[in-house]
Amino acid sequence: MSEHARLYVVGGPEVGRSFAIGPRAVIGRGSECDVRLRGTTISRRHARVERTRAGWSVLDLGSTNGVHKDGRRVERATLADRDELLLGDVRLRFRLAAEPGEEPGRREWGGLRSRAARRELSGAPRGAGFFTAALDQRPWWVQLFLVGSALLAAAMLARSAFLLVRTLRGLSGQP
Repeated sequence: MSEHARLYVVGGPEVGRSFAIGPRAVIGRGSECDVRLRGTTISRRHARVERTRAGWSVLDLGSTNGVHKDGRRVERATLADRDELLLGDVRLRFRLAAEPGEEPGRREWGGLRSRAARRELSGAPRGAGFFTAALDQRPWWVQLFLVGSALLAAAMLARSAFLLVRTLRGLSGQP
């Protein structure tokens, strides 16, 4: 059994963040929490992930919106690699053992990160292409480029349609 694990935020307002956790980590909005998540649906002390002799587990700390695993609200649940949890509107993926060479603590999606970590956050299968993941899981500059490109393409299409209509009217003798 691995001594360390990592939580990936794969849904909700903070998609793309990840947290290395030791044998015990409290998740919540409070400043004393090991894993701090923003959002009004997250309690100050929402849940605790801990390693016991039997394995990893999650415990609801009396949160308002609860902890959900496999679509059911749970007070305590055993965790396995790749299990997903829903805390309020934040979806987390639990992974055993942080990547070798990756420093502990939170890291932002837009920062330098290994391909394996980017793939984990995007949910894309190994070998998937650049455009496989959802737009909101990309760095801000890629989002800006993609949206700008789409707007430019739409403007060029509209201009081409206008010129075509004007040319056809001119050929038919209409003003």
